[in-house]
Amino acid sequence: MIIRFLGTSHGFCEKGRFCSSAAITSGDRSYIIDAGAPIACLLKTYGIEYTSIGGIFITHSHSDHYLGLVEYINQLEGFMEYKGFHNDIYVPEGFPKARINQFLFGDPEGKKRTIPGGDSRQGADPEPDRVTFITYHDGLIFDDGRVSIEAIPVRHMENAHSFLVREGDKKVLFSGDLARNFPDYPAVLTDEQGGGVDLLIIEGAHTRLNRPEIIDLFSRTKTKKLIITHCNYAHNTREIISEVKTKLSGLFPVEEAYDGLQIKL
Repeated sequence: MIIRFLGTSHGFCEKGRFCSSAAITSGDRSYIIDAGAPIACLLKTYGIEYTSIGGIFITHSHSDHYLGLVEYINQLEGFMEYKGFHNDIYVPEGFPKARINQFLFGDPEGKKRTIPGGDSRQGADPEPDRVTFITYHDGLIFDDGRVSIEAIPVRHMENAHSFLVREGDKKVLFSGDLARNFPDYPAVLTDEQGGGVDLLIIEGAHTRLNRPEIIDLFSRTKTKKLIITHCNYAHNTREIISEVKTKLSGLFPVEEAYDGLQIKL
């Protein structure tokens, strides 16, 4: 399993950091966790072909985690090289797919929609030809025999989730966005009966990570490595991140993600 961080910023893109997205590669297939802008360009930049994607998985319905889908779907729909290719996009309940379709197909009155390739359709709520939005719920949401993904509910907003990704005996947890001070920290990470994870990818946008209770939570976490992404430097300065690394150094390595970082498990 190879994990490539495509975008590691929080809320808005910043100099050198795009909005949230990551790619998990297993063999010749890739699986995308969140699709912040400009995901379409970033996939091309890192050599991830659209046709290699086994699914796109959105942790929650904040635009910095999904807005890149507009350009991605537009490119799939608009170029004949993708004819015959189909992609599933797994979204939480309440995801605003109608807004994405309206933006792509135009005509807010719903009388006539035109896809980029020139085809026209009638109807108030058209769908793209080459993608399907699949609404997921808590629990196992995907398993293609190579990679499985379990959605774990969290409290950042309604219908927000962490994702537990498995490939063989390897396990990675993407926290997504959690509630402030982590009251929804996934229990699988500290469960005495569980096997823990090989990698925890934790968000650093909403909680000061050097708070004593957060350090205590991390110290009880069963992981071989912790990576901080989605970092808001107003909450977690470089000094705070350095402090977290030092306090956890006897337990497991801590690393801050950056756009383009690649981890192999």
